[in-house]
Amino acid sequence: MKDTLEQQNIINHESGHARVTAGAGTGKSTTMVKRIKRLIEGGCPPSRVRVLMFNTSASDEFSAKLKTSLETTDFKKLPRTTTFHGGGTQLINILLKDTPLITDAKLDASEYSHKQFIRHVIDPFTQVDKKRPSGPAVYEDFATYVDFVKTSLSINHVDAFKKTTFDEKKYGWFVKAYEQYEERRHNLKKRFFSDLIYDPMMVIRSNQKAKDRVLKFCGYDHVMVDEYQDINEIQQDMVGLFSSKPSCSVMVVGDADQTIYGFRGARPEYIVKEFQEMYAGSVDFTLSETFRHGHALSSIAQQVIGNNENRVDILSTSSPAAPDTQVSFEVKSFEKPNTSENIKRWCEADPSNSINDIAILLRTFSSSVAIELELLQKKIPYRMSGGRTLFNHPEIGSLIAAMRIAKDSLESQSEKDRYKHASAFLRYPAKGLDSGEISEIVKLIARNPKGASNAIRVRSTGDQLKSYVRRALSDKADLWEWLTLLSDQSASEIINIFMDKSGIQQHILTTEMKAEKQQEVSELFESFKQYIEIALEERQNMDLNQVLGHLDDLESASMDSSANDIESVLITSTHRSKGLEWPLVIIPELWQGSFPFIPREKAKAPNFEDERRLFYVAMTRAQRHLVLISPADKNLNVHLSQGRGDTPEWIGKSRTTASQFLYESSLYLGQQMPSYISDKKVPEDHYAIMPPTMKKYFKKAIETKSRTALEARANGQG
Repeated sequence: MKDTLEQQNIINHESGHARVTAGAGTGKSTTMVKRIKRLIEGGCPPSRVRVLMFNTSASDEFSAKLKTSLETTDFKKLPRTTTFHGGGTQLINILLKDTPLITDAKLDASEYSHKQFIRHVIDPFTQVDKKRPSGPAVYEDFATYVDFVKTSLSINHVDAFKKTTFDEKKYGWFVKAYEQYEERRHNLKKRFFSDLIYDPMMVIRSNQKAKDRVLKFCGYDHVMVDEYQDINEIQQDMVGLFSSKPSCSVMVVGDADQTIYGFRGARPEYIVKEFQEMYAGSVDFTLSETFRHGHALSSIAQQVIGNNENRVDILSTSSPAAPDTQVSFEVKSFEKPNTSENIKRWCEADPSNSINDIAILLRTFSSSVAIELELLQKKIPYRMSGGRTLFNHPEIGSLIAAMRIAKDSLESQSEKDRYKHASAFLRYPAKGLDSGEISEIVKLIARNPKGASNAIRVRSTGDQLKSYVRRALSDKADLWEWLTLLSDQSASEIINIFMDKSGIQQHILTTEMKAEKQQEVSELFESFKQYIEIALEERQNMDLNQVLGHLDDLESASMDSSANDIESVLITSTHRSKGLEWPLVIIPELWQGSFPFIPREKAKAPNFEDERRLFYVAMTRAQRHLVLISPADKNLNVHLSQGRGDTPEWIGKSRTTASQFLYESSLYLGQQMPSYISDKKVPEDHYAIMPPTMKKYFKKAIETKSRTALEARANGQG
């Protein structure tokens, strides 16, 4: 395929700093490879070109393209292409050369090992004060804080904490825990993943001798940075280090509209304005012609993201060579299983279509419950990337255990299943019970379920136990006895009683520190309860035994679905979808509060620009078909019929209100955009209500179509 004029301008850029704003699917990697090839063929030694990427797979893929383009497998004839962490490793090796100027620490890349390390640091802090949150959620949030500290050299860990969303009264002890974390890490001479950048950059910043040594190895003529919108402060400092040669040209490529890693310190300001301030005289290029999807999706995506203010003003349109992408909007209902029906239609439409072509993108993984239940009922295999599958959630396990106990105190279960359900009952909410204590009790229950409550109560009287453990065990014994009195109740009633008497809601508030995580866990419970109450009891009139039998069937299907050797639908988060694409993308649960995510606490205002970027990323992963699913909202239909692309002032958080991003989308006009462009005309009544962004899109698409036709005729192709 011939390069576009925009691509040619970038490929032929000789020297000087440059910012390339590249929309989704606009061929930026291919363009970067061709520019490097031209530089090398023009006499620039490969060793004088440095490429920085954001993840290993992108770095490996880019290196492979370079090898093919330069027709060489000789590493020495290729520019150095690494991730930022690879750049950090390079700096460490330089600082260790001859007289070491940095500690020679061992890299520990194991996530499990890092979690255990954090647990060793955190547990003493939570044990001295039981009001402090504890458990895996705290380890995860502390790890997030540690990573955030290490995205910056300009502020210390105390000031970094103040920039987080953690409540200082409840979690201020993180600051002291961080100091112990670092002390232990240095004593053990360990480096975790984030330290690959942090450690050498800290040494270089504080030691002129170290800086001078590194600068001798940074004689690059060209530094290129991909996905620049994801950069954080310490990574920007690394770019500055590698480009320290006065004559070095820096080219950054990215899209502020895809800045979705704010929790890692990324800010759209770097690419929107700060790059031009840091690199005076830089020139601007754009890649605004996408080859990934067609006009319907492109126009709708541009209409939505155009509502953001903190962005580079670029209008990305579809190339004439892009696929004709369909955008569907559907209303969610229990009577109409939208997701499974779309999957079925896709697979039946064309023999070449595969179930592997399909991705379901979620704002939060709590939304997966309803999706998984639907797919399991329809026997559609799926795989989960980044989250737990339905029956692996401890929260769901505790609800199923409660129903099993209510039915017959686990007496009808096999010893193996008694162990599983008793363990689920005791482990969530655990309320301070340790794994060893739980395991001993579970063994007794598995052998004699009739004596379960007594076994728990006897253990609660142990003199060696702390008072809060005795109280927790006593409460568990009472709850077990309560449940055994509920055998004549419905499954939903048992769940409600169990959640009330076990204090699950309070447990969520005290163990999950982030508002988003609290809401996600609460939504998990709500989705499962709703399925039991509405889909099974109201619509199918199932009693407790039938509900449990149904759940057994689904769990069995879930185990079959997880087999590695079968084709399956992918369920993942929008964050994890970045940089990927699929023929069919389904975005469910588009209600105001879910996507955009709106915290329950009124004091914490949502960042709608961040949420809009996430939605934009999700939409632009689709190649041939995008399906948007929202609740029934009569106001939305009126709004879209009027061609509007704004957010109504009255809109508020509600499960029955469609996402504001659908209100902003001018969806109906966007769906007709391919016809407008084909006819080179918009009907007058449509044009009269068309938002400015849609009008600009139509005009630019027509210009591109005309230019392409002229070029084809000039080349004898038309």
